[in-house]
Amino acid sequence: MALTIENSCDQPRVSPKEYLSYLDRNIDPRDTAGIIESAPMFATIADDERLLTENLNAYLAGFIESGAQAELGNQSFLIGVNGCYILRCNIWLPLEEAELSADQERLEKEVYFFEKPHDHNFDFLTVGYFGGGYRTRIFEYNRRQVEGFPGEKVQARFLEETTLPAKKVMMYRAMQDIHTQYIPDELSISINLLVDNPELRLEPQYVFNSNVDRIESLVPQTRLSTKCSLIPIAGLIGDQNTAQLLEDICLSSSLPDLMRTEALNALGVLSGTAAATDTLQKMQVDTKGGIFKHSIAIGDCK
Repeated sequence: MALTIENSCDQPRVSPKEYLSYLDRNIDPRDTAGIIESAPMFATIADDERLLTENLNAYLAGFIESGAQAELGNQSFLIGVNGCYILRCNIWLPLEEAELSADQERLEKEVYFFEKPHDHNFDFLTVGYFGGGYRTRIFEYNRRQVEGFPGEKVQARFLEETTLPAKKVMMYRAMQDIHTQYIPDELSISINLLVDNPELRLEPQYVFNSNVDRIESLVPQTRLSTKCSLIPIAGLIGDQNTAQLLEDICLSSSLPDLMRTEALNALGVLSGTAAATDTLQKMQVDTKGGIFKHSIAIGDCK
């Protein structure tokens, strides 16, 4: 079954680079047991309280450096890659913070597979970094008994319903564990180790029906492009450096207006409406019409 792995309190902390280097040198990506044994080392990455903020600041700085070519990112970004091992950070927003319309909520669920039972063709470790975590229901099945066509009946066994709070570590097995994720009640962040086993790359991944007794479809193999930005999240978890980077984005006229507006709103959340208002005045933009009229700082600039 999907494994919950106990944390070791006496495990020395390692950096993402050190952990990825250790895996690349010592663990074959086909060795699931070896990956599980590395879990206590993996878990120490989540002990670094500056990890997310520093990566997020680097992400924001990339917008400024890339100028007009910058694009909005999604709620997941890379921490590091070494060989067949990938470290990724996922940010899970509750609906009230995402401020989604009904159509946007449906799209959010589709993009992030919320409420869609599915499996993966790779092993992965995951650790809670912040918040109470998303809720998930986990099943297991025997892939060897499945042909893999949509509509095919499957025999899946329910294992548990659980969450991924901070410091909890879990291992999901490729092509065995099926999980259904639900939008969290609060802002939550997790760190994943994705294991790129070359023998499994071409294996299909399945979406199952809500009863998890039938294959509904295959998971698309193309990368989903989303327009959900990490910039608003900077307003929730950033620091002083983040505030400066957000202001720099606001003042960069070469960047898209939507990006600058999101940065202004995030600055207001992080540093207060007065700071956002000061920045808005420096921007010298029309607040009577267009996208900037929706900024949270407008109320003090009329």
